[in-house]
Amino acid sequence: GVRVAILDSGVDRNHPALLGKVVDEITTTTENVSIPGSHGTHVAGTVASNDPIYRGVAYQADIINIKVLTAAGGGMPQWVIAGLEQAVRRGALVANLSLGWSEPLHGWVCSDADCILCQAADNAVRLGVTVVVAAGNEGTVGGPALKVRHPGAARRVITVGALDKAKTLASFSSPGPGSGRLSPGSAIRLTKPDLCGPGVGITSSTTGGGFATFNGTSMASPHVAGVAALILEKDAGLKPMMVKKLLEGSCEPIPG
Repeated sequence: GVRVAILDSGVDRNHPALLGKVVDEITTTTENVSIPGSHGTHVAGTVASNDPIYRGVAYQADIINIKVLTAAGGGMPQWVIAGLEQAVRRGALVANLSLGWSEPLHGWVCSDADCILCQAADNAVRLGVTVVVAAGNEGTVGGPALKVRHPGAARRVITVGALDKAKTLASFSSPGPGSGRLSPGSAIRLTKPDLCGPGVGITSSTTGGGFATFNGTSMASPHVAGVAALILEKDAGLKPMMVKKLLEGSCEPIPG
């Protein structure tokens, strides 16, 4: 019964593993909401799949399909910001964003977790949504640039890196810190990601009714969003920052 908004490339509501799961949907893109993406469908399955083998973390959750990217994965920050507003308006308790704009790859500029994406994500948290964001896959990109994607650098969101089954940090997983500063003008950046989840060799639903195995912080993020949904099933009155604290408090430390 907990509503989880999937802000992504679109969810295949007709996938056998997701039948009856999508209770609301909207597109903020130029593409019709009826056109699903394999990425968005995979993410949604990790949260809420009914499949007996590839079952979602929170398989009794409801999905709000908020299409903020084209099926091919393209998009604009404004589409994501509009999608965050829709997540608030449509009663989502959790929102998963397996997406982001990268400083080294996209030339995104965010000096102190204060760009339009980070502000929008933090505002959604203030309005009661537990926002879970993939850290990004820039771990192997060279140079000293900040590698946590935006809005993953936002202060109030739960930013998720990727582990393999042995609980080893994936080489592609964006390391911290994020762009946020300890105080205005400080050279010290805030620690990001906040925690990690399974993101290597993850099998989940994909378009056309089948299943596929993907790698990425995109795959780790919905595992954490699913756990957040389970926490909120237990106590729907918990504020997002308390959910974040509970998740962080139950983690185990990993090297690096």
